[in-house]
Amino acid sequence: MTTMTAEKNVRVQEREERRKRVLDEQARLDRAKAARDNEERHRQIGVLRAQRVAAMVAAGSVAEFNVPDGDMLYRVRVTLSHEEVVARQAARALLIAMTHLMAAIESERIEAARQDAPGPNIGARLTLILDGDSGRLAARFNVMTAEMRKGK
Repeated sequence: MTTMTAEKNVRVQEREERRKRVLDEQARLDRAKAARDNEERHRQIGVLRAQRVAAMVAAGSVAEFNVPDGDMLYRVRVTLSHEEVVARQAARALLIAMTHLMAAIESERIEAARQDAPGPNIGARLTLILDGDSGRLAARFNVMTAEMRKGK
């Protein structure tokens, strides 16, 4: 092997090593760019999600129960949209419990009127529902408001 061939082989080997280093550096830069793009896309997705949740909460369903009890009026407002799953479940459970309570109270009122007897104790029954697990959880997540005031 001559000196020229050896020098030529060394130059070829150096070129290959340089090419490999350039390709490795380019791959590293491409990965870094992809990571930056993914971080930006992730940030945009987070912003869009927050906007969707805010719009859903703002336009969400609300159930309101106005329960007259003699000269008192009980008002329970349940918001069915919230960003937390547990809050939505608590609101649904409270809504179901309130619906069952309203149906039971009305049937008891009708039966009491038919028998000319005193009506149901609405305040105590309502307290049992609102003080239950679903009522407390809904209140903790601010998806339920309850108020009591003198009726007209």
